[in-house]
Amino acid sequence: MTKKECKDFIENCFKTLEKNYPEKFYISSNFYREIPEEMIDNDKNKWKLIESNVSEEDIARLEEYFQVKLPELYKAFISSYFYLFDKLEGIVDNFNGYDDYDMEVDIINQTPDKPLDEIYHIFNECKELLKFGYIPIGDLDDIGPICFDVLNNYRLVLLDHEEYYQCKSREELEEIAMIVFGDFKNFLECFFCGLKYVCEDI
Repeated sequence: MTKKECKDFIENCFKTLEKNYPEKFYISSNFYREIPEEMIDNDKNKWKLIESNVSEEDIARLEEYFQVKLPELYKAFISSYFYLFDKLEGIVDNFNGYDDYDMEVDIINQTPDKPLDEIYHIFNECKELLKFGYIPIGDLDDIGPICFDVLNNYRLVLLDHEEYYQCKSREELEEIAMIVFGDFKNFLECFFCGLKYVCEDI
């Protein structure tokens, strides 16, 4: 995909989510994140999407700082809008032997008062994973981080919180990594567009 195609696809994903799942933009009573004033909608019960001012230069500095290379579609994702989701839901088949599995993801959010700050924080917390070729983008089902597997075409894998801390090598992480999505496009279509995804056979 070209940069424009990536941007257009991301915009469509956000607009589809906003149209089909407006409840994702409501502020619940147990919402624990601080919400910048400019993101609060007029009715005060919703937050609103704001176009991002994160630049290519900002992302290049992020990549250089952590010595990583992010996939183009993810770069478009973090530079298109500011967003503040609690959790997003999707349905997948063939996940750990289950079909019609209701999956929840807590993605790394971005707000206009602190662009990219949360990404910097998570990446700093997960430097060992980055070193071994895994880039975290959120937390899946409270099991552990869902990560880009850099050495395998940026497919998305799940690493169990209780296991990955003990791993001391790429080989050990590969042993526990569960393949979930073939790429970030599949991830977005599932969680933003409501398309059921069939996980790869391991």
